Amino acid sequence: MTAIWRNVETKLREADEIVVIGYSLPETDPKVIETFQRCLSTRPETGAKRICLINKNAEIARRYRQILRIPVEWIGGDFKEVDLTTL
Repeated sequence: MTAIWRNVETKLREADEIVVIGYSLPETDPKVIETFQRCLSTRPETGAKRICLINKNAEIARRYRQILRIPVEWIGGDFKEVDLTTL
């Protein structure tokens, strides 16, 4: 599992764009929260150039912004309804 988490961190640090589909970033998942915070704060700019969240609940987008302290583009609705080629 350590190798998997290292790979996740590498990819998050290198990403210019991150698209999250349906994941609510629950407080009960501190490993993911810490990983996002650590990886996005180590970029010299403002983290990833673009974070897009696809989720029906606008409160989830607010949670991402509050926890990660970075801009998050929210696309409401079911991911089946979103044209992923336009992201």
